[in-house]
Amino acid sequence: FKKSYPTLTSPELMSKISKEWAIVPDKSKSKMKELYRKEKEVYMAEMTEVPQEQLKASKSVKSAKRGLKNLLTAHDKPKRPMSSYLLYSEERRPSLSTTLSPSEKVKLMAEEWRQASKQTKAVYENKYRKLVAKYKEDLDRWSMKMDEEGVNKEISMAKKRLVKATKV
Repeated sequence: FKKSYPTLTSPELMSKISKEWAIVPDKSKSKMKELYRKEKEVYMAEMTEVPQEQLKASKSVKSAKRGLKNLLTAHDKPKRPMSSYLLYSEERRPSLSTTLSPSEKVKLMAEEWRQASKQTKAVYENKYRKLVAKYKEDLDRWSMKMDEEGVNKEISMAKKRLVKATKV
């Protein structure tokens, strides 16, 4: 579906899928639902073979990562800057043909980057260095703000929970 409508956002795509599903004949729907039920049974059978401790450990790590990420996001931690290659890609992508698939665009940009001159790469590497310097300043300011607000202890505890979850 995404290939048929590459310009749609996820909510728009889901709306489109929902409308399409509404017009599918009941006979076809029942076949698809039966196929889904059988695939789900196979999946559930495979999941019973996975040790419960492994599942719990995996969920624990995911939960700890999500908790730390949410905490940092809630306190507006600055994000790391994009690499010089990603800066190039971000600038280059809009000028590429709309007939290319996303994966073809990535392959094309990667090849262009590999063959780019030192001067071209230097432009993006300079942008990257400037962004890194700004990021470090923003991160220092953010860290001082977290110290002042007493949030560092909470962040430290979330990091400890993540380390503990990954050791299990």
